[in-house]
Amino acid sequence: MAANTLNNRIDLAYIAGFFDGEGCITAFRRGDTYKGHAYSRCQISIINTNKKILEWISTIIGGKVYKHSGVLGRKPCFTLQIPPVASYFALLTLVDLLKDKKEQAEVALEFLAFKFSNCNHPNHIIDDYYIEKLSSLKGRRVHK
Repeated sequence: MAANTLNNRIDLAYIAGFFDGEGCITAFRRGDTYKGHAYSRCQISIINTNKKILEWISTIIGGKVYKHSGVLGRKPCFTLQIPPVASYFALLTLVDLLKDKKEQAEVALEFLAFKFSNCNHPNHIIDDYYIEKLSSLKGRRVHK
């Protein structure tokens, strides 16, 4: 295995572990007053106080780092927000390396694939199914 390939695998394993601990897979439905209808969205994010590590992760899996409004006396907090298409490819790359969020990632990948293949024909019943399924998986922990 070439050194570059090994480094890439190590980087991905590190990101997967970091995402398992600090990441979030979110699915929701939101009303859109501009377009006059509701839409559903699924994406991933990572929240941490280490801006440099989030910026490094963004160079590998995409997204943009945002600063939260701080609480006086606490370290600043940052979010790496990854849009749906980049979330799909990031999860596809990381899913086999995840432990705690593996099941959530598999459901999110199904949901995102459905969204991309049916983007012109929204189906709120199916969207709600995936949103509920992801919501029910939050807080469950792998005990191995």
